[in-house]
Amino acid sequence: MNSFVAAHATRRGTLHLHAPPAHVFPLFTPEGEREWVPGWSPRYAWPPDGSVRIGTTFFTEHAGRATTWMVASHEPGVRVVYTRVTAGLNAVRVEVSCAPEGEGSAVTVRYDYVGLTPAGNESIEQVTQPRFAEWMREWEQSINTVLAAGSPADQERGFTQSQQS
Repeated sequence: MNSFVAAHATRRGTLHLHAPPAHVFPLFTPEGEREWVPGWSPRYAWPPDGSVRIGTTFFTEHAGRATTWMVASHEPGVRVVYTRVTAGLNAVRVEVSCAPEGEGSAVTVRYDYVGLTPAGNESIEQVTQPRFAEWMREWEQSINTVLAAGSPADQERGFTQSQQS
């Protein structure tokens, strides 16, 4: 008999970003995260070009662990939901929702963690709400820095933060 009991935790945070949702949302796609997440390098299973749609599947690696991601829901410019599994560790649902906030955006990020092993349960225990809030502050700072500098994708679209004023 298996006595393992999976841990579950939900963490939420809100980012206040200095650009409208149309410019912020692409930064939460697999390719967009390259602009603000050091070392982020997704490899695509389907579709090979990495375009975002329901079913887009890709792989990442962090701290020597491979993670498989899939887009579960996609409302361009508004909301995206990813599911991800790190074998031998955890399964996670990640939801990112963008809404206008003045001339910028409020981005709500929700993570639902489920441990798949005792090590996965331990990893979840380490993601306390205060630690998650710290990550959200780091994300907010990184993304606002990219927005202020004008990301390559924004430059291609002809957008700079100064256009909001």
